[in-house]
Amino acid sequence: MHSGPGPHWSVAEDWGSPLAHHLVVRDMVGAREFDALRLPRTAASVGVVPGIPRRLARTLANEWRLWWNRCVAEEPGPVNADFRDAAGPAMPQGTHLSAFVLQHWPQIRACAEQMNERAGAAARFPGDLSITHAVADVSATLRRPTRPFSLSIEVLSLADTRLWRVAPTRVLVSTDLRLDAPAFGLLLHPVLRDLA
Repeated sequence: MHSGPGPHWSVAEDWGSPLAHHLVVRDMVGAREFDALRLPRTAASVGVVPGIPRRLARTLANEWRLWWNRCVAEEPGPVNADFRDAAGPAMPQGTHLSAFVLQHWPQIRACAEQMNERAGAAARFPGDLSITHAVADVSATLRRPTRPFSLSIEVLSLADTRLWRVAPTRVLVSTDLRLDAPAFGLLLHPVLRDLA
């Protein structure tokens, strides 16, 4: 957790994220083919489950998109699905996707845990000030203190080295980008400026 003086801003940074489960499911379903969100590929060697009929694949992709929007894009706080249950997460909508997830839950869980473990192993030391410096740069650019804001940064081991703004106050960052402080600060700058 990083924060500015007083109530100005706060950034929660997590090295590992429940978003890993969403992305693993997306890769297994093959929803990337229908993914207008342009989200990253996982770095967990997840392949499309073979033999899914095209019509079912479209249904699964649409249900996945609704799941993503409901749990991630529309929620300002933590992702609201509980992925700790070994039996599978609670998925209130999407009967086809729910059945798919429950059928493949051990593999989904293993791949997501692998991604989160890799992210955790890559975590920076607590002395990293790149976020604080990026906020200070934005404040200097705006020539004023930042307005109060909060931002959630979720770092995952991903195949692509980028930053994705997945909700107004949530970004997903690859570990490779997060470890490159200058590049990370540069890509974080527009998000911070928008919030500040």
